[in-house]
Amino acid sequence: MQTSEPGFFDEEDAERRRRAIEEAEPYRVPQWGQAPEDEVPGRVLLDRTIARSERATLVLREIGVYSTGFEVVVDWVLRRRDESVSEWQRRAHGRAAFFGGEEGGGPRFGIVGPGGEKVPAVGFGTMRAAYGPDSDPNDAPTPPTAMPRHGGGGGSDRLYRLTGGLWVWWPEFPGGECRLVSEWRDEEFEASAVPLDGDAIVAARAAVRPLWE
Repeated sequence: MQTSEPGFFDEEDAERRRRAIEEAEPYRVPQWGQAPEDEVPGRVLLDRTIARSERATLVLREIGVYSTGFEVVVDWVLRRRDESVSEWQRRAHGRAAFFGGEEGGGPRFGIVGPGGEKVPAVGFGTMRAAYGPDSDPNDAPTPPTAMPRHGGGGGSDRLYRLTGGLWVWWPEFPGGECRLVSEWRDEEFEASAVPLDGDAIVAARAAVRPLWE
């Protein structure tokens, strides 16, 4: 008489999956996903306030220049006004800690190139499409692209500071004036642009050096 034996091979299957995970090559973030991790960048220091209200400030800190592009670093700072403790916690740790999307009101950034062209934005969805389990290599973007850069944050019961910005993958960046466009709807900062000195970015490439020779 034939009987059913559900789960009989579960242990072997689990062991096979474990070995496959251990032997798999680690995932590497593509060039357009982040700045080179083995380089010390050249820097264009700015520390320029680009938007300010009684409740918040955006500060363009610097541009880190690498062999394959440049990273725009921005601080956004929240100041507590008349909020209760719980209101302040929600504000400091809510959408301000993330980049705004179509439905979000957090900070958003973009780049306009020297010729007036909008640099295409890519995100983590693009990375999954190009490198996920059902990926197609043809889905990988071509330069230039702008990828959100997520940094850390911290503060007190009165002030909260976060750091982020954009990684602009542009190996053949030609120089010339660019513009950084920013928006922060939760803080009523409408979309506005400030110039970036593209020639200074090109000049800073000379200071890029490897971590190891």
